[in-house]
Amino acid sequence: LVLPWLPTKVYETIDVEMSTPQKKAYRALQKELVADVEGGTVLTLDPLSLLTRLTQAACATLSMTEEGKVVLSNPSSKVDALVELLSDMGDDPLVVFALSRQLIELAAQRLDKEKVSFSKVVGGQSDLVRFSELNAFYDGTSRVILLTLGAGSESVNLVRASTTCFMQRSWSMVQNKQAENRTDRPGQEADKILIIDMVAPDTVETVQWSVLQGK
Repeated sequence: LVLPWLPTKVYETIDVEMSTPQKKAYRALQKELVADVEGGTVLTLDPLSLLTRLTQAACATLSMTEEGKVVLSNPSSKVDALVELLSDMGDDPLVVFALSRQLIELAAQRLDKEKVSFSKVVGGQSDLVRFSELNAFYDGTSRVILLTLGAGSESVNLVRASTTCFMQRSWSMVQNKQAENRTDRPGQEADKILIIDMVAPDTVETVQWSVLQGK
């Protein structure tokens, strides 16, 4: 059911080439995971976990601790692309989603450095902090709101913005649609909602995007 008073959604995809360090880390991880799977040594990771690691590596420089924890760091092609997008938008507000909290934190660090006002909604925040972050975006104090898909895809009204950027998508189409609908709600005054997807070419993200398009 499409409510008649809601604006039209327009989709745009931006190809974001990985930086050289990212490519190196991505290809190394890809080779390692394939070798481990073929050798039968990856017993603790399900296929979705393997795909998640590759999608993380497509967004920022990935490394692994001795305990097997994934760590994302700069350079991040997705964060660079976000800064470029913001410069092209003038002063318009922007909603930004990512599956990885680490990627959201990298974006927050960069926006702080660039002196771009932002709010941040992630898991584990107290109700008071969450309210404060959302209210700063509602009242225009923050130009950008950064949200993890887990913490911000439901029960949030973000109609102040008419553009949503996905630095990462979830493999769950339901969660993706819920996130898209944060700006596509009654009260939205724009004629259309722009949904931008940042996709790293020749990576698992290309496969993910094709799968999600088919759902």
